[in-house]
Amino acid sequence: MLRNVARMLSSVLELSYLDRDRGRVEGEDVATVALFNSVRSAFQDVAVSRNITLKIVESSAVVRVDPGIVEHILTNLVANAIYHSGGDRILVGARAGAEQIEILVADNGKGLGSAPLHMTGQSLQKLVQDPSRRHSGLGLEIIFRLAEKGGLVLSLDAEPGRGVVARLICPRAGLAG
Repeated sequence: MLRNVARMLSSVLELSYLDRDRGRVEGEDVATVALFNSVRSAFQDVAVSRNITLKIVESSAVVRVDPGIVEHILTNLVANAIYHSGGDRILVGARAGAEQIEILVADNGKGLGSAPLHMTGQSLQKLVQDPSRRHSGLGLEIIFRLAEKGGLVLSLDAEPGRGVVARLICPRAGLAG
């Protein structure tokens, strides 16, 4: 119980910081392999201990992002998949487009409710205000705000009994902006 209160307080403080600091951050060129290795080192052991397969698909893509923001978002998404999805597989990978890289985090868990859901930052409030939810939704609110602060686009697609797919759209490095 005390751990949950501490986590919630930390989340509220983080939201307060994001509300106070509305400026957008500057990005730098970051290899997705570095981001994915960070996820692997943070979660591989806990995934194995919970009989969850954490599959990281290697990528040579390079994105122009604030690495702290992207790592925070990926960490939150993978932690949610491990601790809350109820699934036994998590996939982290990237798809390259001409001007952007789509970073994916997908699980095969229970989804986010009893109906299919497509969520963007604008539709998050409806989910958070659902009284049947067991969790506050603060973690999701934080990552959507972080994505916005970093100039990124985050969306979640959830299908009951089939899991959640998170897509983080990042600009490809080397493009004039």
